Amino acid sequence: MFKMTDKLDPNRFAGPYEEPHLRAHVEEDELELDLLRTKSERAKRALEEADERFRAIEQQFKEYKHIRDDAAAYAAEVQRKYDAQVSVVSLRKAYFHPMRKLSDEALERILLFTIGDLTFVGKETTAEGMIARQRQPSALAKVCRRWRQVALQSGGVGSQIEYDLDKSTGASSYRMS
Repeated sequence: MFKMTDKLDPNRFAGPYEEPHLRAHVEEDELELDLLRTKSERAKRALEEADERFRAIEQQFKEYKHIRDDAAAYAAEVQRKYDAQVSVVSLRKAYFHPMRKLSDEALERILLFTIGDLTFVGKETTAEGMIARQRQPSALAKVCRRWRQVALQSGGVGSQIEYDLDKSTGASSYRMS
């Protein structure tokens, strides 16, 4: 008895006992082949339709991406203009600040009073305290152009000098006002 699992020799001729059995299998195989051919054609058509849809959606995506990129560029431009306008408004509001009404002499007195009133309780003899006191006039001069001009023109604002002679020997610090 012939079994389909047996390896067939393509060079041999089927005998009289094998022929009907092989013909039945050939008919079944041809039916299966027709069914697979039909499925393959359907699958190819479905793939072609999917590719067409994909290309259409891809084209839509490109169009929408272009619209999105334009919207992003517009939003960035509007934000840039907004930030610039905020700066303009801020600058114009600054003209109404009460500090601008002060005369240079009054501002100089305030700066001198601030520097003269600085007390670093417990830190006056430390290097940290002295450095902080030395930096105070320059920090006040960095507030704005006008304060820097007043601080530089004033003889008293920049005349405060502190010098620590030697911390290791315990010598006292030197202060000149």
